[in-house]
Amino acid sequence: MASEPHKLSRVSTDGELESLAADQLPEESRVWTTHFFSDHGSLEDERARFRADLAAAGFGPELGSDEESSGDGFWHHWSFTALLADPATLKLADQRARQVAGDHGVRYDGWKVQRERADHEGRPRLVGGG
Repeated sequence: MASEPHKLSRVSTDGELESLAADQLPEESRVWTTHFFSDHGSLEDERARFRADLAAAGFGPELGSDEESSGDGFWHHWSFTALLADPATLKLADQRARQVAGDHGVRYDGWKVQRERADHEGRPRLVGGG
């Protein structure tokens, strides 16, 4: 798969970790995260292998791919993953996502902690709703 520049900007790991630290979550809290990827011109079997490798690297349970509405062959991929709200765990997931994307020639666009409000503000979405 080959990737090309596009409209999304990379999400800062440091920024996400700073926001999460400010949330002062209880120890051992798990949060829902989204990791973002993109490519141009991939075939379905390439996208399926990419999603399978993401799952094998611990991402999911939800993994998806969607072509831009223009139909120009530009694909967005994502994973929704529950992770321990711990900087070391989140940085490791960031590194794993970057590695899997690199192995497939897919652009890694970063990650974010899912938040309760649609504008991505508010409290993090905790696993189990706690």
